Amino acid sequence: MPSAELPSLVSAEDEAAQASYVADHVLEYREAGIALKRQAVLFRAAHHSDLLEVELGRRNIPFEILSRWWLVEKILACLTATGASPALFNAGGKR
Repeated sequence: MPSAELPSLVSAEDEAAQASYVADHVLEYREAGIALKRQAVLFRAAHHSDLLEVELGRRNIPFEILSRWWLVEKILACLTATGASPALFNAGGKR
């Protein structure tokens, strides 16, 4: 179920406030009927998730950490299923 909601830029006072904001919205979306398994938070690097992991644990919100390789494998599987070329995702931008 794709969302029509566009991403937004939110400024937070610090990383703890950011983690609290994300946890608040995870709960808000769950209450709106979006199962936790259907929600995702993406990070550029694994260590950026530390404070959010603590905040989710503090609130007893279950979560699962998936590696970037899992995500790459999923994307490639989707591309293969649709017949698209994985070369479009070449990190160097060259085909």
